[in-house]
Amino acid sequence: MNATFPQISPDKNPEEKDGLWLPILITFTVLFLGIVYYKIVGVFTLRELLALIPLGIGAPRFIRKSLPDWVRKKDIVGTLNFEDTQITWETEDQQNKLPYADISQLLLHHNYIRGKSYGSRDILHNGIARLTVLPLNGRSQTVQFLIASEDQHTDLITVLKFLYRLGIPIKEAMGNYSIKSILLDVDLNYQKIQTYKQELNNGRI
Repeated sequence: MNATFPQISPDKNPEEKDGLWLPILITFTVLFLGIVYYKIVGVFTLRELLALIPLGIGAPRFIRKSLPDWVRKKDIVGTLNFEDTQITWETEDQQNKLPYADISQLLLHHNYIRGKSYGSRDILHNGIARLTVLPLNGRSQTVQFLIASEDQHTDLITVLKFLYRLGIPIKEAMGNYSIKSILLDVDLNYQKIQTYKQELNNGRI
C-alpha cells in the first residue's frame, strides 16, 4: 500500500469559514449588479438576464476560494505518505517516520474534499484533514494534509480500512461540528455501523 497526500502547514487553521451567509451574499450581489445595470441602461433584454446566470453560478466558487481557510500553494509544505509498514511525513527540513506497530491510536478530523459539497445543501469544503498520532511511547504528533480530489478521498478510505484491520483504534470526525464518521462516512446508523465492523474485522471504531 502506498498513498501520498500534500502536507499542509501546521499554522493553517482548518476551521471552515463558509456558511449560510454565502448564498445570501451572492444573491444580493447579483441583484445589486442587476439594479446598477438597469439604472444605467434603463431596460433589461433577455441577453442581459441570461448574462447574470453564469455570474450567479460562478460567484460561490470564486468567493469560497478567497476565504482564509482555502488551501493555497504557499500552504503546502511537504508530503504525507502511508506505506506498507509506516507513516512518513516530510518537509524540506525534516522527515518523520513511525511504524504502525508503534501507534496506540489515531485521531482524524477531516473536511471532506476541497471544492466539493457532501450534499445538495452543504458548503464547498476546504479538504483539510488533521491527523494526530498517539504513539505507544513518546508524545503525540499532529500533521495536516489536503484531500484535493475524489481519487485522494478514495485512497484515504483504502488507508483507513488497512489501519482498522491492523487493529489500530481510530477516532474520525468531520467538519466544524466534529460529526462522527467511519471510513469518512458521516451518514451512519446502527445497521451501517455493524456492517462496517464486519467489513473491518471488528476494527476498533
